[in-house]
Amino acid sequence: MPTISDFNIATDLKVEFYLAGGGTNDFIIGVSRLGGPNVLSENEGESTFVWSDLSCEVARANLTIGGSLVDYLYFQPEPATAQLTLQTKEYDPAYSAAFRAGVRVRVRLVKDAIDQVIWSGVIDTISTSYDPDGNNLLLVTAFDNFKRLMNTRFAVFDTELGSGYVYPDEQLEIIAEEFGTEMHASSQPLEGEILSRTEINVIPAPYVYEAIQIGLAIFWLDPETQQFVAIPRPITSTPAAGTPVIGNNHGEENHLCMSNIVTGNSENVLYNSLLANLESAPGIYILRENPDSIELYGKYAKDVTVNTTNSGALS
Repeated sequence: MPTISDFNIATDLKVEFYLAGGGTNDFIIGVSRLGGPNVLSENEGESTFVWSDLSCEVARANLTIGGSLVDYLYFQPEPATAQLTLQTKEYDPAYSAAFRAGVRVRVRLVKDAIDQVIWSGVIDTISTSYDPDGNNLLLVTAFDNFKRLMNTRFAVFDTELGSGYVYPDEQLEIIAEEFGTEMHASSQPLEGEILSRTEINVIPAPYVYEAIQIGLAIFWLDPETQQFVAIPRPITSTPAAGTPVIGNNHGEENHLCMSNIVTGNSENVLYNSLLANLESAPGIYILRENPDSIELYGKYAKDVTVNTTNSGALS
């Protein structure tokens, strides 16, 4: 893992927007000419969309990616977010109608030999503040494409591959193709079986969560490519080589400093009696209980329904 010395957020972190002509030439009726640099086009040439920093310096960047555990059973991804504060004396976003919600944005780390996209997504909101000295601040909130994935609609969702079921990673691959992307090379096979189906006019959100639940997976969108990444949920063990470790041993490789830890728990999210029910046959289920915990604390029950093929797949 490369180290970065003398990091300066104003010069080493670049926030760029995907705008026609870099956002400096807007289409003006009666002035713009067909084929000119201010006519929106995805074609190569002077009228193409380009990444532009709009002469802004980064004052603050809060970037998140990840999710949460639902009922301590499975991982639920959440949209990656970026809250950006940019400072500029040259650019007023009110000047360009092309700079608006829905525009693509990316955050690049550029320092010495490193040039890496560490976040990308789509602008959700923009607000601006002005001061008498012209130090205008742009406050931008953006989300990655996971938010769009959860709110889109597929005309057809078909997982009929001939075997009567698909593996969770196969279902995610079908969703990725329908969404216009693909699985990232770092994705791994997921165990489990999901009953095949053909649906029309569906929102894909429940099918993404279904694949994550049955495959016991962790899922996110690659920050640079926005491709789908799905890997089996790690099992607690000795971390693999290269895994960042949080702690106070500053000499440890890939060490991340621990400044503060807050832990907590609640009986509302604990259970010691879990029943997994087969969606296609409600009378088929498995029951797992922890007798020692039940004896100490009483019974806390949780029921889940799983769309898999048989009782063996439930376990």
